[in-house]
Amino acid sequence: MRKLITVASLRAVLGFWFIVSLFVFGNIPAVKAEDTPSLEGEWIVQSSWDSHMIGAKYTIVREGEGYEVIISKPNAPVPYNSSIVLFYGTPTQIMTTYTPSYADMVYMFPATSDENRSALRQLAGEITERYRMTLSSDGRSVEYVTDDLKIFGTGSSVKYKIVPFARASTLVRAPQTASVKKTETSAVAQIESRGEFYFLAKDGRKLTGKDVNQITLEEGTKVVTGSSGHVQMKLPDDTTFTVGPNSDLVIDKFVYDADKNPKTIMANLSKGVFRWVTGKVARKDPAEMKVKLPVGDLGIRGTDFEVAVESDGSGFVMLYFGQLEITEKKTGFKFILDAGQKVTFGADGSISRPMKAD
Repeated sequence: MRKLITVASLRAVLGFWFIVSLFVFGNIPAVKAEDTPSLEGEWIVQSSWDSHMIGAKYTIVREGEGYEVIISKPNAPVPYNSSIVLFYGTPTQIMTTYTPSYADMVYMFPATSDENRSALRQLAGEITERYRMTLSSDGRSVEYVTDDLKIFGTGSSVKYKIVPFARASTLVRAPQTASVKKTETSAVAQIESRGEFYFLAKDGRKLTGKDVNQITLEEGTKVVTGSSGHVQMKLPDDTTFTVGPNSDLVIDKFVYDADKNPKTIMANLSKGVFRWVTGKVARKDPAEMKVKLPVGDLGIRGTDFEVAVESDGSGFVMLYFGQLEITEKKTGFKFILDAGQKVTFGADGSISRPMKAD
């Protein structure tokens, strides 16, 4: 019996080393992490129900628990504003939903009368469309399907119907081109200030007073103002941040490329007054830009906007130019804020729907 056990053990050991040798020297390829199928990367629209989107580029990157899909048309004959949409799901299939604003409704279904426009305004905010991206089994293409929104009728009798996943597009991997890798850097901001304020740098230094002419904006940099404080930060591409009195702003992430163009800008405003004016480069090619508030996140698309957060957590967002994609933290609901609109929010975390700015 002992001899049989010894022989079996020897065979098991030899078998193990035989399998290892095949991976190292033989024809069985070891699976690498980078070989795992994933939607992440750059994709080009090869065919689409919307002919205007053929040739558009979709860049998919992991962002927290979700995936950011950055849509752009670098070779479009007319200017095209890039947009950033957050999807959720698995590495091979992701989904998101979208609620069209009134401006979107008018764009998709041009209204011919005041009565029709009034009907579209009532439908805005009530309709939710779904978007789904699925990686093919060979990892070479993506099936991108969306709901088809149909609106019919006139005046007060305008109705809508959603045909599930009726619109389809096919995306293929973008060709890889050789390029010189550029170094990512932090941004150096020129500072104008008055009143009571201070910067808390990443290394723990507390900077204040008229001696602060410029500062490197890095992860963890904090800006705090008192009742008389006012700080304006101007970046190389003319992007400008203005922090008003009694404010607390933290830079979560701030990265520029080697050409001093913004690549990633993320900030967190817990209280106070803040205004963001996007610079020339970012307005032409929007980077990954977000501002987090106690009640939700603002996804920025070439924008000029103002935010106020009171001590109890209530406040407002007012948009002067561009677009904001607002995600309500309490419910996960997402919607678009257009230029000339504003929203208010309460201490309970609820956000109003867009309304005309005063």
